[in-house]
Amino acid sequence: MGSKGLKFVAIEAGGTASRKPVDKGFFQLSKKYTRDFVAGPGQEPFPKWGTSVICEEANSIYTFPYKNRTEGRSPDVETLDGMRIVESFETRGGGMHNCLTGCIVKCSNIVHDANGEYKTSGLEFETLTMLGSNCAIASWEDVADLDRLCDDIGIDTIETGAAVAVYMDAGGMEFGDAEGTKRLLREVAEGTEIGRAIGNGAATVGRLKNHHRVASVKGQAIPAWDPRPLKAAGVTYCTSAMGADHTAGLIVDPGQAPEEFARASQESQILNAVVDSSGFCQFLMPNIEEIAEFYAHFYGESVNRETVADMGWQCLEDEWEFNRRAGFGPEDDKMPACMAEDAIGDEVKFVWDVPDEVVAATYTRFDPRDELFTARPS
Repeated sequence: MGSKGLKFVAIEAGGTASRKPVDKGFFQLSKKYTRDFVAGPGQEPFPKWGTSVICEEANSIYTFPYKNRTEGRSPDVETLDGMRIVESFETRGGGMHNCLTGCIVKCSNIVHDANGEYKTSGLEFETLTMLGSNCAIASWEDVADLDRLCDDIGIDTIETGAAVAVYMDAGGMEFGDAEGTKRLLREVAEGTEIGRAIGNGAATVGRLKNHHRVASVKGQAIPAWDPRPLKAAGVTYCTSAMGADHTAGLIVDPGQAPEEFARASQESQILNAVVDSSGFCQFLMPNIEEIAEFYAHFYGESVNRETVADMGWQCLEDEWEFNRRAGFGPEDDKMPACMAEDAIGDEVKFVWDVPDEVVAATYTRFDPRDELFTARPS
């Protein structure tokens, strides 16, 4: 689609009525799930204040990358942490809202500037990390400006932050140059040579600058969650059809046993495929057992958890087959060399050292265990 200049496909639904649940119990189940979520997880700092408030936690486990991932912690975490955004609500306005009508999570923030004027919305952890810490930009205020620019231009903040960091690391500009980064993003809109490279992502900038440290898999930049301390997440990055996609199956468990890496990644990818395909938000944190119950009420027939998990596995197989036909192979399921060479951490040093055979094991389905059906998205 992209090579043909096709931006999107619009389908006019016309007056088609939405499908109604067969079993009225569907509505009772929805109400109960809502009550339980609002009274439980909905009261926690995340998701109550959105993803931006987990910067300190990520920094503590060396997954708040700094200066193009040469370090796992940032000295500027306090001025980047989303609680500074929350604190600004009292004097500037803004606040939390649901970016989709009816959403009970309400994890999206509305950010105002010092004059109380709207600046941006949805300033997330990944953006604060990749356009902030990873570029050594110290202030959430500057990151908010960059987020607004990315929104206006139409580029992804994770990929853009990675691309800018590669450019800085290659000597294109100084780390921490917030104003220079804003000018650089405007060049994306202007279509200059470096602007086009930044707009095309980290891998393109790496090729243009002939730089060795480019953290991407299958051409997609690695997000904030670092695969060196979070190795099961790294297995997901290697095997996801999209490349380094944390939404495909994130596992935040830095102490996980090596023999669990492939299974944990596979189970998380199955769960996330089910969640996405069913129209749930991952932040609602449903498990496969609960989703099966929703399906049973909707269709008015028995739907067991094994059937739903099988459909999730089929989604993964279809995506992998699409990639195979597009020319991807085992040689593409690789973490970049810099992840194995650049160690992060203090007392314990973390590098990517997961064997290829462990990564490859993800493609063969493990016998389902109870955890597959009861685990919730990270």
